[in-house]
Amino acid sequence: MAVPAKIGVIRFSSIGDIVLTMPAVHELKRIYPNSAIHFITKESFRSLVESDPAIKTVHSLDTSGDISSLTQKLTAEKFDLIIDLHDNLRSRAICSKLKVPVKRYKKDRFRRLSYLWFKKREPVTPIWKRYCESFSSHATVPDFSVNLPKQTRLKAVEILGDTPTLVIAPGSTWATKEWPLEKYRELGNLLSNQPFKVAVIGGAKDVEVQKVLSESLGDQLIPLAGTLSITESAAIAAKASLLLTVDTGMMHIGSAFDRPMIVLFGSTVQEFGFFPASSKATIIQRDIGCRPCSHTGKKSCPKHHFRCMKEISSEEIATAILTHFKGKM
Repeated sequence: MAVPAKIGVIRFSSIGDIVLTMPAVHELKRIYPNSAIHFITKESFRSLVESDPAIKTVHSLDTSGDISSLTQKLTAEKFDLIIDLHDNLRSRAICSKLKVPVKRYKKDRFRRLSYLWFKKREPVTPIWKRYCESFSSHATVPDFSVNLPKQTRLKAVEILGDTPTLVIAPGSTWATKEWPLEKYRELGNLLSNQPFKVAVIGGAKDVEVQKVLSESLGDQLIPLAGTLSITESAAIAAKASLLLTVDTGMMHIGSAFDRPMIVLFGSTVQEFGFFPASSKATIIQRDIGCRPCSHTGKKSCPKHHFRCMKEISSEEIATAILTHFKGKM
């Protein structure tokens, strides 16, 4: 195949998955330095990628989810190659209308289902590498760099200043990935009067975590949940002295910026390929026979006990946090 002059990369969502496409985008630019790379995603996530120097243009799917107008715009671009890193009905429908060569990543559904049903552990290929392998067999050193807008980064500096800060990103789309609310109340009691700040980031539903932490932390707390955009939250995570999070998008943001992290894993596991790539991540999880119960997460525990998260104690997390800050203050 001739060198493609224009390449479209499709990944509609979500935060973590888009961050994990960055090695593929940067590998494409390394292989085809003179090609124009266009990124196709949902409007709500375009700010994560539009400042990346490897990406010439971002095309976004509007909030209605209607692909017709987006497909018309993409058809007019006359792409030479499409890299479909989402591979769902929507992306396949768009690709079928573009009538250009398409390369897709291997989802490895059988192995995933085998692990879910039979708890059969096998060596895993990280998802970033599977993305790269859709078009290249030579990607070995992933470039996870995420380029945030300068003004966004400056805002994070203004908010956090030079004070050492524990940033907590508690939220997930799925309840079985979240640490119970009561655990955060206990954690707040254990962290009060420490010489570091505690910032909470996330959406409106994470305000409840922020509220219970405020009961004991008072002015030590920087309440940011429900007030920031995705990129502003990412910039706060990128400046964290330590990030406490779960298996969610901000985990991958923290990993991309190589921040020290404590990550709590509940219903999901490393074998699905979505573990943080950073060596600075400390993973805390419980080896319970019913894990994993889902590769994405569930709305509630299928066994009704939620041991995978409830058995992670606030004392264990507080000890890990205080150990990190000890000697750094």
